[in-house]
Amino acid sequence: MNHGLYEGEPQFLQPDGAEYFETFYSQFGGESLSAVQKRVSSTLHYIMAIDDHQQVLAVSHNGACVSFLQTLQQENKDELIRAYPNCAIFIFNYMDKQFELVDIIDPVMKESILC
Repeated sequence: MNHGLYEGEPQFLQPDGAEYFETFYSQFGGESLSAVQKRVSSTLHYIMAIDDHQQVLAVSHNGACVSFLQTLQQENKDELIRAYPNCAIFIFNYMDKQFELVDIIDPVMKESILC
């Protein structure tokens, strides 16, 4: 996510609450949540459309991961976990141009977050 003028600044400067997160950075030259969702989703679909690969490793940060999960779970956005441990592993199946969340693993605890 492009944080505009807030790039590299301490997170405590960002107001609390999901309502701020969706558009807060766009007023400072950064991205809105919908722009991040569109960019991340289209990039992942593009990568998965490439022939001749079986598994893909994509690395990102919490904000981009949450925004992508929101595109998959439109009806359950309020139930979505907003913060994941560092290096959380998101496992998806991809079939017929659709992503399906299979599991989220906490690598420190070595256990599923979804259980």
